[in-house]
Amino acid sequence: MNTGKLKIGLVFLVISFMFLNGCQKKKVVPPPPNLIPYDSMVVILEKTFIIESIVYYTPPDSNRLSVTRSLYADLFDQYGLTKEQYVSSINYYLSDKERAEELLRDITDRINKKKSKLIPEDENHWYNE
Repeated sequence: MNTGKLKIGLVFLVISFMFLNGCQKKKVVPPPPNLIPYDSMVVILEKTFIIESIVYYTPPDSNRLSVTRSLYADLFDQYGLTKEQYVSSINYYLSDKERAEELLRDITDRINKKKSKLIPEDENHWYNE
């Protein structure tokens, strides 16, 4: 897995959301009744980016939609989530710029810690280019 592309995708997602959100009047998004706790959301979004990387590298002749649905179904089952709960929690956490930036930092930190365990520091430069 190329964590550089994963980070770029994550940054693109957050920046896109903040840009679209910034073009609108600032409104306070109340937490949904079934809000996923912050620490759990960090782990779930980390796994979401891994899923998106898997789908990205799935051969073009594969049924990517089927692969995507299967991987997300497994993720939702693992954490006992519904699609609505997942989406409403993402909307809540990304509705505030500071909270979104903190979320991005925490996810990136988790990914980098795992990357450093898998790739020795002297080989790390090959994967960052």
